[in-house]
Formats: sequence, C-alpha cells, structure tokens
Amino acid sequence: MSRRKKQVNPTVTAMRQGGMTMTVRMTMQMWHQDHIAKNAAHLERLAGELRRISQSNSMRGVDKAILAQRAARNTHWDMQHVLPADPRGQFKGQRMEYVGGRTYAVDTNGHDELLARADLDEPVVRPDYEFGRD
Repeated sequence: MSRRKKQVNPTVTAMRQGGMTMTVRMTMQMWHQDHIAKNAAHLERLAGELRRISQSNSMRGVDKAILAQRAARNTHWDMQHVLPADPRGQFKGQRMEYVGGRTYAVDTNGHDELLARADLDEPVVRPDYEFGRD
C-alpha cells in the first residue's frame, strides 16, 4: 500500500499567515481637478506593474498574487496622499444633514472648507438654448 503525499495549498497558507487577503480595496481622492491626472498616473503605473507580475515565469502563482496585492496597496496609499489633501482631516467622520429640502441625509463634512477654496470657484454657465438652431 503506497502512502499519499500530503497536498499543500500555498494560497490558503499565505492567507492564514496574513500574507495576503481575498480582495484588495483601493480608494482615491477625486474632489479636485488636479486629482484626475495624478490618480491616472498612479493607476497607469499599477497597470504596468500588474502586467509585469502576470507575465513573470519565475514566480509561483501565490507569489504573483502577493506581489500584486502589495502593488495595489502601495497605489492605494499613494492615491490617498495626493495633493490637495482631504480637508476633513485624519479621521474623516461623517456629518449627516438634510440640505436643500431633500428627503435623505447628505454627508456635508468638509463642505465648508471646500467652499472657502478660491481655486474651486467657477463662473455659472447658463445653457445656450439657441445652440443648433438656424
């Protein structure tokens, strides 16, 4: 009678040891026009890194997943620290209010600081109802 060799699942082992998780969540600031180009650059860099990892022939599958998660977490950290910074501060608590006669509450934390910024002011643009008429 032959003995069966014990099978090892390195992905589950890495998850149990805290080396990786099932999913990676990334958030980015997107309340200022400068954030668009900066976050796009971070995402392009992440895409290149993920392509490089996936095309590697020298790594096991679990090592690829761990490196990909690390690259995503680094990109998440970079996108959290783009300037201009979040005006709500470190803890970013919610301030729920009913505004404008709405029947639902809106998180207004940080709105006062954004209203005080002159670089976010834009002129009011009225729709051109004559556009397209001959």
